Amino acid sequence: MRGRAMRGRAMPNRAMPNRAGTAVAGVFGAIAGGDGSGRSARPRTRGQLIGHRAFWTLFVLATLVLWLDDAHSGRLSRLAVPLRLLLSPLLLAVLWFGVLHWRERFRRGLRWLPLPPLVNYLLAGVPLVLLAVVCASGFGLVNDGDPRLAVAREVGPWVVLLVAVWFAARHYALTPPVVFWLLGMLGAVAAQRFALPVALWHEHWLTAVLLFCYAVPVYGGTLALVLHVMPPEQLPAGGARLDWRAIGLAAAAMALAFTVLALGWSALVDALAGRAG
Repeated sequence: MRGRAMRGRAMPNRAMPNRAGTAVAGVFGAIAGGDGSGRSARPRTRGQLIGHRAFWTLFVLATLVLWLDDAHSGRLSRLAVPLRLLLSPLLLAVLWFGVLHWRERFRRGLRWLPLPPLVNYLLAGVPLVLLAVVCASGFGLVNDGDPRLAVAREVGPWVVLLVAVWFAARHYALTPPVVFWLLGMLGAVAAQRFALPVALWHEHWLTAVLLFCYAVPVYGGTLALVLHVMPPEQLPAGGARLDWRAIGLAAAAMALAFTVLALGWSALVDALAGRAG
């Protein structure tokens, strides 16, 4: 009898970490727009709402800090501040929330099309990736030369990653929050020439937080948006949990896409532009 009583008392203590873990996962899922089902895009608890607003507020603050820096803005520094902000990654947040607001309309349209799921995925994904790259790169004005070529150079690696996510989702359970945080954190580590690890090394905590909140939506939000738009029944139904091998493969894919493939794609774009010119 005493053993049964002790076991009965221990059960509530075991449930506490589970509830806490679920609450933390709910906060991160709410930031990433929910699980993609269409029923959990908005924060439902006070903790989710606070975390959601704090994260996106820091994203806006980090964008203002970086985009108003003349050394970072490039040719955008010649424009007036309101126009510079209009062309900044703040539009990425607008695109993100707009897609979440109207995604059921997009899904109905994709269900109506008599096309294979992979074709629908590319049909929805390529324009979204292009829009996200345009928003994240200041319409190509942060670089020298033709801004159209600058955007075209950026799009190639993202389309490769878009296809890689599809085939990875055939094995792993890649929900929108997983893609948002996995690719976002991997991109945040390498962004701005590894500025985030350098800031942590020098104990610049505020700078590290701002860089994190800025880079995660830029890198992770681009492909997570595509998963939000797709009808859930048309996505691959991989069931394996994310493990260290999957994280390593994702890091290798991003490194390959933004180094070797990016260089090859840029050379191809420049060659085609030279012929057209």
